[in-house]
Amino acid sequence: MKIRVYAALLGAILWGWSIAPNPVRAIETASDEKISVPAEKVIADDFAAAGTEIHIAGRIEGSLFAAGQNIAVPGAVTLTVHAVGSELTLTGPIGDDLWAVGGTVKVKSKIAHNVGLAGSTVTLEPEATVGRDASVAGSAASVQGAIGRNLSLYAGTATLNAPVGGNVEAHANLVTLGPKAVVEGDLTVYAPNQPTLEPGAIVKGKINYYPTTNAPPPTPMQRFRSWMAGWMYHFGATLILGFALLALFSAPLARITEVIRQRPGPAFLVGSLALIGVPVAAVLMTVTLIGFPLAVTVTALYMVALLAANAVMAAFLGDEITKVLNRPMASRWARFTIGALLVALIASVPYVGGLAEGIFVALGSGALYVYCRDRIAGSSQV
Repeated sequence: MKIRVYAALLGAILWGWSIAPNPVRAIETASDEKISVPAEKVIADDFAAAGTEIHIAGRIEGSLFAAGQNIAVPGAVTLTVHAVGSELTLTGPIGDDLWAVGGTVKVKSKIAHNVGLAGSTVTLEPEATVGRDASVAGSAASVQGAIGRNLSLYAGTATLNAPVGGNVEAHANLVTLGPKAVVEGDLTVYAPNQPTLEPGAIVKGKINYYPTTNAPPPTPMQRFRSWMAGWMYHFGATLILGFALLALFSAPLARITEVIRQRPGPAFLVGSLALIGVPVAAVLMTVTLIGFPLAVTVTALYMVALLAANAVMAAFLGDEITKVLNRPMASRWARFTIGALLVALIASVPYVGGLAEGIFVALGSGALYVYCRDRIAGSSQV
């Protein structure tokens, strides 16, 4: 798959924001437990939705950003769909790309350009078509719909039962080509066992099989794809938590980002001490039976704080970037999405990404602590 396909999610948003003339295209937003766009409704803008249940039956004349538990999109989207959730079902036509991360992902849509899917169970149904390239990752990945160009599979169990216009590369424990599989190019498989080609399956190019125990060193493109997969997972987790915080705690989140803006030194110092001190304290607690339950609780809260810190930094960076791009009045959903993209991208950079992630976590968790401390101090003075 071309590098520009993987970069489209970040590049298209930043490029569009940087060149769009004023007044910039609006982004309509919605946040509630249940969000529904009826079939007769047309939204002539990009649309961002965060909620438990999201059902988009109408037409979105722009891009769709959706984060929630159960997301269904039977309606048409003229540009790109970005969806993150537990249960994703996409059936309506998509005029550009589809990028989706979830627990269970089912796609029946006709997608004009590229697809990137990741989840526990990912299925590209027979009704689905992909105009260009597709990348599918999951514990169980099943591709039943036609792919216009190249297909990449990363899965425990990978099944292909559809025509592919270019090459297929699969990294899996088990790879099966069904009777409707027709690969116009080469089939390259990295797996413990050779791929299974059922009667009727056709590979017109070469079949290259590499046992995973004796697989050749990864190529630069393979390393890039692995990096990109990690970035997408990081981005998806940050987006899910961040959209939930925006929907439920918008005002506190804004105040926490203001702490980073006005008091970055104290926030970073407190966060750095917490990064080191909390794990040490939790370990010390485990030496006694009385302290063990408390250690478990502290560790759990510590992990939640680390996740929240990434979301805080995404909100902060989104605000700053939109100011630089002269879009300070953009919706909070658009600002956060851009920030989440940047946090995930920077943290995934080889060698320096770990340091950057540490700085992000220290600043975000420190700002969260300073905000909570100020709130408690203010309440005690009342």
